[in-house]
Amino acid sequence: MKIIQILCTLLLFSAAGYAQADASYRIVNPQKIESKNFYFVSLIEHSDEMKVIFRNDKDLSALAHRKYDDLQIAGNMLNIVNSLRFTDIEINVVSNRLKELYRPDNVLGRLVSNHLKPSGCYYEYETPGGADLLVKAWEQDARGINRVIDVYGEGQKPYYPRIDSISFVRNSPRHQNMLTESKRYLLEFLKDNNLFYANSLQAALLFLSINERNEAVDFEPLSETVNKKAYEHIHGTDWDKYPYSIILLLGSGPNEYVSTLNRDIRPRLKMVALKYRQGVAPFIVVSGGRVHPYKTPNSEAFYMKKYLMEECGVPEHAILMEPHARHTTTNVRNTVRIMFRQGIPMNKCALISSSESHISSVASPDFAKRCLNEMGVKPYELGKRISEQFLEFFPQITALQINPERDPLDP
Repeated sequence: MKIIQILCTLLLFSAAGYAQADASYRIVNPQKIESKNFYFVSLIEHSDEMKVIFRNDKDLSALAHRKYDDLQIAGNMLNIVNSLRFTDIEINVVSNRLKELYRPDNVLGRLVSNHLKPSGCYYEYETPGGADLLVKAWEQDARGINRVIDVYGEGQKPYYPRIDSISFVRNSPRHQNMLTESKRYLLEFLKDNNLFYANSLQAALLFLSINERNEAVDFEPLSETVNKKAYEHIHGTDWDKYPYSIILLLGSGPNEYVSTLNRDIRPRLKMVALKYRQGVAPFIVVSGGRVHPYKTPNSEAFYMKKYLMEECGVPEHAILMEPHARHTTTNVRNTVRIMFRQGIPMNKCALISSSESHISSVASPDFAKRCLNEMGVKPYELGKRISEQFLEFFPQITALQINPERDPLDP
């Protein structure tokens, strides 16, 4: 086990930029959609000092007015949506101004050093130059905002159309009416707002709200709701007493609205409860959001936790809920985020548990490729497979990188 822990430590610290992300950093307003998806822009929203700088900037203020005027004259559905998206030219205008406005000792410099770097949300872009990170964060946010407008405004296909699509028949009268009424609201709401990102950000948030797609903030803040007892218990845990830090049980959502849990997952829940009682790990992580079937109201992680407590006798303080993941890839990624931010040792091996076929899939090289394709990161390194249903993994800090362009319902 000592060799495994040393290997895990080397893997962790070999990742570039490790020293920048801070485990003690807490995301500002995690209960807000914009904080989950567009963290840089959300931080501007909560800083009067930054708002003053951007409102007083001639180029950025002019861009805001042009965006508003374009929305005013937009007549048909396509023109409304196009007026709300950021064009490549507009994104570049903002990028250039951010470079010019940035100073290490001004408000933008403090934004980078106090938030963007320690949050890890833009971990992939961390470079010695603060201005470069600022620009990359903005460009990612802009693309993510555009993606939300594309899917939940215009009705373009998401990556997983069976579970993530718009709630309207595309180009139907109801869809047209939705966009027309959204335009009227946005014009009224934004008429005195001259921030360069406001039109597009508010449109994206409005479209997510209209489509009832707020899964990204279910149960947030987790530290005050479903994970409060477990988070408090982490700090007094003697990690040396256990061979593994956590047991992550992968989700397996039901395909019918009347079922809160897939029947197949119940013996797996009993199995991880047994392993917990045997002292294999001090915590069980149950991972799975509101995914299957389309727009289900049932949170899989919530009902897995309920089953562990009521049917298996696992105490609440030993169960961590990860209620946002929509796929196996994000089961792992989101769990690693919780581990890092809550002080669960990143240099200690963890376990993944699921069905034999599911574990075989995760153990395959194809799963690593899928992670890179779907999330842009590989949030783990594998250890050995210790049985049909259990696989070792080493958490990787790359999991902190957010990806709203790929999946705004779980970025």
